[in-house]
Amino acid sequence: MTPKPPVTSRPLIQALLLAGIFFLPTLFELYFAYYSGREFNARIGWFFLCLCLLFSLKTKHISFLIASLFLISGLIDVAYAMVFKGVWTTASVEAIAQSNLKESSEFLTAYFSIPTTIGITFYIVIGIYCLKNLHAFGLGSNAKTKFIAPVLVVLLTGALIDGMLIKQKFGKIIPGFAGAVPQYLKGYKNLDAEIEERTQLALLSSGKFINHSSEPQTYIFIIGESTTRQHMSLYGYPRQTTPQLDARNDLIIFNDIISNYVQTQPSLRVTLTNKASYKPIAHYQALSILDAANLAGFETSWFSNQQPMRGTYSAIAAQANNTQYLSNDFIGSTLNRYDGLLIKKLDQALKSSAPKKAIFLHMMGSHLRYKKRFPESFKHFSTPPYYAYKPDNKLSSEQTEYINNYDNSILYTDTVFNQAIELASHSEGLSAVSIIADHGEDIFDTSNFKGHGPDNVTKTMLNIPFILWLSPRYQTLFSDKANAAKHNVNQPGTLEDFYHFSLELMNIKSSTFKPTHSLLSKIYTPKERIIYAKPYQQYP
Repeated sequence: MTPKPPVTSRPLIQALLLAGIFFLPTLFELYFAYYSGREFNARIGWFFLCLCLLFSLKTKHISFLIASLFLISGLIDVAYAMVFKGVWTTASVEAIAQSNLKESSEFLTAYFSIPTTIGITFYIVIGIYCLKNLHAFGLGSNAKTKFIAPVLVVLLTGALIDGMLIKQKFGKIIPGFAGAVPQYLKGYKNLDAEIEERTQLALLSSGKFINHSSEPQTYIFIIGESTTRQHMSLYGYPRQTTPQLDARNDLIIFNDIISNYVQTQPSLRVTLTNKASYKPIAHYQALSILDAANLAGFETSWFSNQQPMRGTYSAIAAQANNTQYLSNDFIGSTLNRYDGLLIKKLDQALKSSAPKKAIFLHMMGSHLRYKKRFPESFKHFSTPPYYAYKPDNKLSSEQTEYINNYDNSILYTDTVFNQAIELASHSEGLSAVSIIADHGEDIFDTSNFKGHGPDNVTKTMLNIPFILWLSPRYQTLFSDKANAAKHNVNQPGTLEDFYHFSLELMNIKSSTFKPTHSLLSKIYTPKERIIYAKPYQQYP
């Protein structure tokens, strides 16, 4: 009599066992950190590949090997989710790469606990049980299985080869730690090359950048994230989201400046450099505001709450005398990593003895997960009225929650902006603070859509704040610039002219400077604003 196969060898049970290996880390991330669609999608692909291999081959060796690697990688993912309340990204790897062995051991000692140990042990036990009970079925006699499983194996393998070997999108194809490490190494190599290219660009520049002023000077450039002026009470939004800026009477508020793109990378490529739509040069061939400040003798600092490996603007940031990322202080985690921490960095930079300082603050602002961008104490907006694309009583609870969280993030950002201005006001000599954002955000303002993207551009995504604070000494010494700025507050403009504005603000003389492109110039001349090959006015 033929013995019955074990229950665990049944197809459904095999699928559940594989799911335990591939998706248990996702459950830990959901509970202790947050949901990552990128992670989940990558795990689905590998799960189906292994399942189809079990149905296509008479041996479980290949599936067993893949599942074993995911079990080991998943162990690191689970530990990271429990300890740092996050999901592995290149920023996590960057933070660890920047730490020495002593710092890493101190972190582990400080954060590891009995619950963490129990959670990891539970994961290991379940994972080993699932691995041990994997079985292969071969093609069998089922006609559908004989056809579908091998075809899926071929298709999934092809997709993985295309993603990993050809496109090298490791972070999207491989979930967790296993994908973050090769993605970091690839990005580090590419970024390193761009940094060196930018360094040489500045060194070989034939242009002169001169600042003749003998007075101490401090210029602070704040770059917000996903901040639309349409949700700022400073610009007329009915909810009082910017009470601290509203209370000031010393701000110059530009009312009609827009971003050239609704994505961070292309936006900052033109915002921070001499690259513009009317100049036929590539962004990597264009000198940046940081380059100009360095060549003019300023001590430059770049403090960021963004991810450290983001192509061009990270290469630009690397040109500063002092470049720091908050993520390195948090081992890549975003938990409690609020923009207010940038103010501490700013305070330290202001204490430098250098007579000329240019300081850049790159915020996380109101990026994507709005509710994670502000402390609990700033959870102020929670009830109607709302100012969206349809009446309050027609909005879903999910939509109103997003609107409330976004407005709360703006409320917190208002505090950070104001604190920066207050610190600058105590600086000796000339000082100024400029505030912009890389792009805006649509939060159900014009349609049933939240976010930003080039496929459904709206004015709300393009409309950004542009705020200027000038010290009394600056306004006295350069009254012509202050008066020109006040005259130009209602003039239309785009961020691709920010390079010229910044050079004039810092009193840097250069052949690359064009006064007709500077809002601080009395001969500033607006031009037609073409966004994604379409006039700005044609967007909803």
